[in-house]
Amino acid sequence: DLGATAYDDIDGDLTLNINTWNPVNTAVPNTYEVTYDVTDAAGNAAEQQTRTVIVNPLPTATIEADQTQSVCSGIPANIEVDLTGTGPWDITYTDGTTTFNIEDISSNPYILTVSPLVNTTYWVTSVTDANGCANTGTGNARIYIGPITTIGTIENACPNSNIIVPVSVKSFDEVGFISLSINYDPAKLTFVTGILNSAITMSSLYV
Repeated sequence: DLGATAYDDIDGDLTLNINTWNPVNTAVPNTYEVTYDVTDAAGNAAEQQTRTVIVNPLPTATIEADQTQSVCSGIPANIEVDLTGTGPWDITYTDGTTTFNIEDISSNPYILTVSPLVNTTYWVTSVTDANGCANTGTGNARIYIGPITTIGTIENACPNSNIIVPVSVKSFDEVGFISLSINYDPAKLTFVTGILNSAITMSSLYV
């Protein structure tokens, strides 16, 4: 076994005669005792030596499900990363284009703050804990930018008539739902709920 040697004043080097009992299973985290015994040619047994071997569990870094978010452009999003193992941790994450490294993480869960400029998926590619054990990460989070809404210009409106306000929504298909607010003078206009497009489950804006 690496590092185990035996020597006798009469028989000399007995390293090759060492009997080792090694129960270590590197696939099962645990604390193991490895024992070493040796006997010289006269049958004299040396004092048994032991070595403690600790097999540490692999660390994990997990982005749990349901962390899809929609944020406005320029606004950061927070992604929660759950960690196991022995801290502090180092993690590597990617946005599919660039890889980022964060070292010496002491908090668990760790809040990863990102500021994408376009719709982006983030995932942790690797994690290393204080024991030097490394593993791959699991899970991902999709961050949507927008939706960006645009309201058209209304011209030549007639008194007491319904006026349809055109509203366009960028990235609506990916975001799936939005909430809009409109400001108007109730002394001059009346808000009426309607259906703008049957393919989109949202209310149109009539004023």
